[in-house]
This record gives sequence, C-alpha cells and structure tokens, in this order.
Amino acid sequence: MNTYFDRKFHIDLGWEYHPFATKIPNSNLRADYRKNFNGLKVQSEIQFGNMARWYSDVFKFQAAYSESLIDVGVSVVPMNSLATRIDSNVAYFERAMRELPSAQLSITLPILLVGVELDEESTVIDVSTSGFGTVGEVNGKGKEENRLRIVNAIVGGNSITTVNASSPIGDKPRTASGAAEEDDEE
Repeated sequence: MNTYFDRKFHIDLGWEYHPFATKIPNSNLRADYRKNFNGLKVQSEIQFGNMARWYSDVFKFQAAYSESLIDVGVSVVPMNSLATRIDSNVAYFERAMRELPSAQLSITLPILLVGVELDEESTVIDVSTSGFGTVGEVNGKGKEENRLRIVNAIVGGNSITTVNASSPIGDKPRTASGAAEEDDEE
C-alpha cells in the first residue's frame, strides 16, 4: 500500500516526497508528503502500520505546524474492516476518530482524517500470482524495487501475472534533494 501511495501522491500528483517535518538540524524526522495549494501548505501521512506509528504521524503534523511548514494535516488510515485484514493493532479510522478529540488541547492544527476501505468495486491484487517466487521477494527491507515493479505495472494496466524480477522498475520516488527512496519500512 505504501508503494502505491508513493506512486500516486509523489509521481502522479506531484507532492513533495518525504520532506523534513521540522527545521531542527539533524533531526531527520520526515513526513510522508507535502504540497502547497495556492498558499495552503498540506502535509499527508499514510499509515497502514501499527497504531503507535499513527501517534508518531500526529506528532509530525504538530512539529511541522509549530514551525510554519504546514497549515493542515491529512491522515490516511484504513477502516477497521481493512485494518483487520492487514494485521493486528493496525491503525484504523474508527479508533483514530475516537482518540483524536482527546488531544484537542495539545494539537493546535486542523487534521483531516481519511478512512480507506474495500468495497464491491475494489480490485484485489493477488501478488502470489506474480512472477516472484515467494512473498519474501516482495515484502520487507530491500525489496522496494520489486514493489515498484508491481505497482507501476498495475497502474500501467498490466497483469500481475506478467510482473517478475526482470520487469521494469519505472519511476522511483525522490526526495527534494534528489535522493531515491531508501526503502524504509516504518
């Protein structure tokens, strides 16, 4: 999912990829995406991982806002029905919606919470039908190029069955400094 959102936000929609979330020297705290819409600075965090990572995302919003790097945050998480398909204790919309108001005295910026779910029109891609021998060739650290092969092929309208280790990688997300994706599995 993260590779898909990297493709859509950064490559297709032109959002800045992994900008610094603070001006503190050497902090290396990075957001997922940021874009300026006619003076409205928006930062987006995509979270399909552990709920603890979602709290970190909220912290990144607050840090960026306190230094005037953003005006609003957009948090994208799965709905509970999708989160339970992913793993246990995955961040999900209903929980985030329930817990976010309790921090209203400490969170000083607007945050738009977006829930993603499957419906009857959703296309489910079975990666096991690709030309990769095992899930280990796609999941985990150091496998970003294989995930890019899959996502770019699907977005390009190609069948998952045609994708393998010799398929083209396609466009890679790049930070403002021009550095390629570091394959960080947060």
